[in-house]
Amino acid sequence: MLNSDDADIYQFRGIAYMKFKQYDQARNDIEKAISLNLDESLCDNAKEWLSQIALEEFGAYVDETSVLINDNEKLKEEIEKCDEALKINPNDIKSYERKGFCLCFLHQYSESIKIYDKILELDPNNKSAYNSKGISLHSLEKFKEAITCFEKVIEFDPQDYDTYTWIGMCFEKLEKYKEAISFYDKALVIKPDWNIAQTYKESCLSMLGENTN
Repeated sequence: MLNSDDADIYQFRGIAYMKFKQYDQARNDIEKAISLNLDESLCDNAKEWLSQIALEEFGAYVDETSVLINDNEKLKEEIEKCDEALKINPNDIKSYERKGFCLCFLHQYSESIKIYDKILELDPNNKSAYNSKGISLHSLEKFKEAITCFEKVIEFDPQDYDTYTWIGMCFEKLEKYKEAISFYDKALVIKPDWNIAQTYKESCLSMLGENTN
């Protein structure tokens, strides 16, 4: 029986879950340890483990998806697997997320938007769904609608420099270069070495006939 007030035990169990690549359980336990621990240095240590979990999870995700995105047949097979999972559990958000991802890489953006709308119906505060829906809308050149989605992402995370960049890109496509620059600047305040935002900003300045130096 786990001592519900022992932060160390939660942290140790979270680390064990991470070793077995059970990232959701690992994250839950580490976050629980942080909530129970009043010692600042121990909390910092737990936060470092959270960062490590995120890195490992992303690495596993990249390894898996790098195979999928270059093979349309595998993407279609993955969609079929998601559909089977959703027959068993119609509220399985992870299966919806995976299906939406596959549809995007098949360039079926309208269909992917339907999936993200379903996720948001189940979880109105799902930041990832707003972000992915915004990207799909951008791909369909529905830039104003995309901006609305990206603005929701910023509400959840005002430090998301990548999303500020996406908003800037939408304004740039709408030929609203000053507005675009303002969002690229917001991204660069958060991450000064963010070359993507800097490159797009210089493109906008060029369109306005201003010196980029």
